[in-house]
Amino acid sequence: AVDGVDYVKLQDLLAEFDNPSVCDIKMGTRTYLEEELMKAREKLTMRKDMYEKMVKVDKDEPTEEEHKFKAVTKPRYMQWRERLSSTATLGLFGALLNIRKGVLSANFGSEGPMDSFVCIWPKWGAG
Repeated sequence: AVDGVDYVKLQDLLAEFDNPSVCDIKMGTRTYLEEELMKAREKLTMRKDMYEKMVKVDKDEPTEEEHKFKAVTKPRYMQWRERLSSTATLGLFGALLNIRKGVLSANFGSEGPMDSFVCIWPKWGAG
Protein backbone atom coordinates (compact mmCIF):
# COMPACT_ATOMS: atom_id res chain seq x y z
CA ALA A 1 0.00 0.00 0.00
CA VAL A 2 1.15 3.51 -0.79
CA ASP A 3 -0.45 6.32 1.21
CA GLY A 4 -3.09 3.84 2.37
CA VAL A 5 -4.05 2.83 -1.19
CA ASP A 6 -3.58 -0.76 -2.33
CA TYR A 7 -2.34 -1.34 -5.86
CA VAL A 8 -0.91 -4.04 -8.08
CA LYS A 9 2.46 -3.52 -9.70
CA LEU A 10 2.84 -5.30 -13.04
CA GLN A 11 6.09 -6.35 -14.66
CA ASP A 12 6.78 -7.74 -18.12
CA LEU A 13 8.32 -11.11 -17.24
CA LEU A 14 9.02 -11.88 -20.90
CA ALA A 15 10.96 -8.69 -21.66
CA GLU A 16 14.35 -10.41 -21.43
CA PHE A 17 13.45 -13.17 -23.91
CA ASP A 18 13.95 -12.94 -27.69
CA ASN A 19 11.11 -15.24 -28.78
CA PRO A 20 8.95 -15.98 -25.75
CA SER A 21 6.18 -18.56 -25.75
CA VAL A 22 3.42 -18.70 -23.18
CA CYS A 23 0.84 -21.35 -22.52
CA ASP A 24 -2.27 -20.45 -20.55
CA ILE A 25 -4.17 -23.57 -19.50
CA LYS A 26 -7.46 -23.38 -17.70
CA MET A 27 -8.73 -26.58 -16.11
CA GLY A 28 -12.36 -27.48 -15.50
CA THR A 29 -15.45 -28.47 -17.40
CA ARG A 30 -17.29 -25.15 -17.24
CA THR A 31 -16.28 -21.87 -18.85
CA TYR A 32 -18.74 -19.79 -16.85
CA LEU A 33 -20.26 -19.78 -13.38
CA GLU A 34 -23.75 -21.19 -12.88
CA GLU A 35 -24.73 -17.87 -11.25
CA GLU A 36 -23.68 -16.09 -14.44
CA LEU A 37 -25.96 -18.33 -16.49
CA MET A 38 -28.87 -17.89 -14.06
CA LYS A 39 -28.44 -14.10 -14.11
CA ALA A 40 -28.41 -14.07 -17.93
CA ARG A 41 -31.59 -16.21 -17.98
CA GLU A 42 -33.41 -13.79 -15.66
CA LYS A 43 -32.93 -10.91 -18.06
CA LEU A 44 -33.02 -12.42 -21.55
CA THR A 45 -31.99 -10.01 -24.26
CA MET A 46 -31.18 -10.78 -27.85
CA ARG A 47 -27.53 -10.04 -28.58
CA LYS A 48 -26.53 -9.16 -32.15
CA ASP A 49 -22.82 -9.19 -31.26
CA MET A 50 -23.00 -12.79 -30.06
CA TYR A 51 -24.98 -13.81 -33.15
CA GLU A 52 -22.25 -12.34 -35.37
CA LYS A 53 -19.56 -14.27 -33.47
CA MET A 54 -21.61 -17.45 -33.78
CA VAL A 55 -22.19 -17.21 -37.54
CA LYS A 56 -18.53 -16.39 -38.08
CA VAL A 57 -17.73 -19.86 -36.71
CA ASP A 58 -20.79 -21.76 -37.97
CA LYS A 59 -23.38 -20.04 -40.15
CA ASP A 60 -25.74 -23.02 -39.76
CA GLU A 61 -25.76 -23.02 -35.94
CA PRO A 62 -28.39 -20.31 -35.29
CA THR A 63 -32.01 -21.38 -35.39
CA GLU A 64 -34.41 -20.01 -38.00
CA GLU A 65 -35.71 -17.51 -35.42
CA GLU A 66 -32.19 -16.43 -34.45
CA HIS A 67 -31.36 -15.87 -38.13
CA LYS A 68 -34.56 -13.83 -38.50
CA PHE A 69 -33.60 -11.52 -35.60
CA LYS A 70 -29.87 -11.78 -36.32
CA ALA A 71 -29.38 -12.18 -32.57
CA VAL A 72 -29.03 -14.87 -29.87
CA THR A 73 -29.43 -14.82 -26.10
CA LYS A 74 -26.35 -14.84 -23.89
CA PRO A 75 -27.20 -18.24 -22.30
CA ARG A 76 -27.60 -19.77 -25.76
CA TYR A 77 -24.26 -18.33 -26.87
CA MET A 78 -22.45 -19.38 -23.67
CA GLN A 79 -23.65 -22.97 -23.92
CA TRP A 80 -22.85 -23.16 -27.63
CA ARG A 81 -19.28 -21.88 -27.09
CA GLU A 82 -18.72 -24.34 -24.29
CA ARG A 83 -19.93 -27.21 -26.49
CA LEU A 84 -17.29 -26.28 -29.10
CA SER A 85 -14.55 -25.92 -26.54
CA SER A 86 -12.01 -28.52 -25.50
CA THR A 87 -13.34 -27.72 -22.03
CA ALA A 88 -16.37 -29.90 -22.67
CA THR A 89 -14.39 -32.94 -23.84
CA LEU A 90 -10.98 -32.62 -22.17
CA GLY A 91 -11.75 -30.62 -19.07
CA LEU A 92 -9.14 -28.06 -20.09
CA PHE A 93 -8.69 -25.10 -22.38
CA GLY A 94 -5.34 -23.99 -23.71
CA ALA A 95 -4.23 -20.73 -25.20
CA LEU A 96 -0.80 -21.01 -26.82
CA LEU A 97 0.90 -17.70 -27.52
CA ASN A 98 4.15 -17.01 -29.38
CA ILE A 99 5.90 -13.71 -29.94
CA ARG A 100 8.26 -13.78 -32.90
CA LYS A 101 9.98 -10.59 -34.06
CA GLY A 102 7.46 -8.49 -32.14
CA VAL A 103 4.41 -10.18 -33.71
CA LEU A 104 1.97 -12.07 -31.48
CA SER A 105 0.48 -15.27 -32.86
CA ALA A 106 -2.05 -17.28 -30.92
CA ASN A 107 -3.64 -20.67 -31.14
CA PHE A 108 -6.56 -21.13 -28.83
CA GLY A 109 -7.29 -24.80 -28.24
CA SER A 110 -10.97 -24.06 -28.05
CA GLU A 111 -12.31 -25.58 -31.21
CA GLY A 112 -11.87 -28.95 -32.76
CA PRO A 113 -11.27 -32.45 -31.51
CA MET A 114 -8.81 -33.55 -28.87
CA ASP A 115 -6.21 -34.52 -31.51
CA SER A 116 -5.91 -30.91 -32.70
CA PHE A 117 -5.12 -29.71 -29.20
CA VAL A 118 -2.62 -32.51 -28.59
CA CYS A 119 -1.00 -32.09 -32.04
CA ILE A 120 -0.47 -28.36 -31.56
CA TRP A 121 1.38 -28.84 -28.27
CA PRO A 122 4.76 -30.21 -29.57
CA LYS A 123 4.94 -27.69 -32.42
CA TRP A 124 3.92 -24.69 -30.34
CA GLY A 125 7.19 -23.84 -28.64
CA ALA A 126 9.39 -24.67 -31.63
CA GLY A 127 11.14 -21.68 -33.21
